[in-house]
Amino acid sequence: MLRRTARRLTFCRWGFLLAALVIELVALTIRFDMRSLVSARAGAAADWLLYAVYIPRYLIACLAAMAILGMPRRTAIVSALFADSVLHLRWWIAFASHVAAFLGLWDVTARILEDRPGEAAVPGFWTAVWFLLALATLGFWMIALAPIESWARIVRREHRQLLAAAAIGLAASWAGAMTQRLWPRMCSSTFFALERLLRTGYGPAEVVSEPGIQILGLKHGLRVEISRQCSGYEGFGLVTVLLIVFLWANRRILRFPQSLLLVPAGLASIWVANALRMAALFALGNAGPREFAVGCYHSPVGWLLFTLIAVTLAALAPRVPFFARRRADERGPS
Repeated sequence: MLRRTARRLTFCRWGFLLAALVIELVALTIRFDMRSLVSARAGAAADWLLYAVYIPRYLIACLAAMAILGMPRRTAIVSALFADSVLHLRWWIAFASHVAAFLGLWDVTARILEDRPGEAAVPGFWTAVWFLLALATLGFWMIALAPIESWARIVRREHRQLLAAAAIGLAASWAGAMTQRLWPRMCSSTFFALERLLRTGYGPAEVVSEPGIQILGLKHGLRVEISRQCSGYEGFGLVTVLLIVFLWANRRILRFPQSLLLVPAGLASIWVANALRMAALFALGNAGPREFAVGCYHSPVGWLLFTLIAVTLAALAPRVPFFARRRADERGPS
């Protein structure tokens, strides 16, 4: 009875820690915009801070790569982490340290982006402090999730798979940056889809559309510019790389050429999901705090959504006879 209660409490703690991390990440990206350093004379040290925008996306891509690769003994790894976490009674110390590091990160970010004069360069000292606090925030969160000994054991046993996932995550992130350049050629399709969704929701007479300058909105409400940063086309590169890796890693159980249809299916899903995401955020900004909705356009939420689409397709394909030679549960242990 006590063991069952402890497991339930640990499960709730994991959910709490995951929710806290997501909320903190979204809050940071909504409240602050590192891209504002581009237009300012921020100096060479600030160039490193611009890469911070891509760190959460890279980590999400790495996690997706781990899931798609089907890392050996992944169930045993999660079970071992969970079992160690049940006995991790002092997790709250690590979580308190995590909160302190996050508050420090928030303060330093505000100092860099808001307290710094517009023409002043960002000192290298504050750049180094920012990265150290970001590393401490993530590190203490992981220690709150499970003891540090558990993480060290996983690294020793699964270092090859972790390196492979890191490489795939880097390739997916790079591909996402490349496909974002498709925006000038394909912006009309996204603009058209969003315009039709708004006309359906608010009525044709209320929607104001200026395709030439990518302005879309309402006569008596919010108007936004649909720029490349919120286009979502980076998801095309992400899902393409992840699904190609999935096809190669599972080539022995998948049927070809029909399994190749997973890639265009993923791209179509990304396009539809992004149009719905933009419409939902527009409705949120029109009805509530506009700063929150605009910040969500640039947050990693869209990247997380695109990643979940790729992982979902990879999880379903081995269970669909059209794509798989035999069902995933008949393959035996991997």
